[in-house]
Order: sequence, then C-alpha cells, then structure tokens
Amino acid sequence: MSLDELDYWFGEFWAAYPRRVGKLAAYRRYKEAMKHAEPEVINAGARRYARERAGQDTQYTKHPSTWLNAGCWDDEEGANAKITYVSERHDAVLSGNVVPIGFYAAEDSPELKAWDAYYMKTRGGRAPRDRSFGFRFPTRWPNEQRFNPPADSGDNGPHDGTDAGAAQARDRPESA
Repeated sequence: MSLDELDYWFGEFWAAYPRRVGKLAAYRRYKEAMKHAEPEVINAGARRYARERAGQDTQYTKHPSTWLNAGCWDDEEGANAKITYVSERHDAVLSGNVVPIGFYAAEDSPELKAWDAYYMKTRGGRAPRDRSFGFRFPTRWPNEQRFNPPADSGDNGPHDGTDAGAAQARDRPESA
C-alpha cells in the first residue's frame, strides 16, 4: 500500500474516531493494524465505536492508539455500549406499561411510621425513602402490624389517591 493510500485511510479513520488524541501514535498503530485487517474493516469498527460512545464522557473513551493496538475493530457490536437499563422490567416501568404493586406510604403517614418502626426493629435503621420522602411497600402495614395499626394512625386510609374505604376493607378486618 502506498503512503498516499495509507494517509487516505488513516484520515478517514481519524475523522470517524470519537476521541482525537495522540495522532502520531495512532498513525503508527494504524499502519501496524493494517497487517491484520483491511482498512475498511478497521474504519467500520471505528465508526461503530463512535456510535457506541456517542453522548458519553470522552474521559472513558479509549485513545485511538490503544483501541488500534488491542484490535478493537473486531469487538462484538455493543461490547462498548453504555448499558442504560438493567432489565426489561425496568424498561417497562419507565415506559408506563407496568402499574406499580403495593402501597405507597407518604411522608409523615402512619403507615410510614409503622414501617420505620418495623425496619428499626428488624434492620436497625429507618425504612427507605424515595425523592418524595415516601416509599412503596409490598403491603400497607408491616407484617407485625398489618392488622393492628398504631393507635395514633387516625385511620386516614391510603395516601396514594385510591379509595380509602376499599383499601381499609381489603387490608384490615374490623376489630371485634
């Protein structure tokens, strides 16, 4: 391959690669890499890597010489992609296709106070909180207090906008 051809293919690689540092070292590595792969394959790999790294912090993008030296043009597609969601269920929740299950205990509600007491007793700390300082629990009351809410509860019903009477009938039998 002539020097002009090498310069052409490297120029295409350099334009496609997502982080442009160490040009001379990258040029030397590119020349070495061409002994192992065709320039079209290397450049296609660079374009794929650029798509995978798009919108991500360039601090964590490999230097071009490192990428070339490691033969990363052969990497499986998506090997360097940022993982956005940890599961399909998480994806479904974010898209609104899943209705959350359980009871939402709002900030300062008797249910949240009961869960705090339960967590303090069983785990030595407060119950978790979300950004609104409440949390969705599997049931309205912790197992120990499911049928015996705290005396100061005021029996206000759920705090998530559902019908209070239906929730009371479902969650707690009437005391005799």
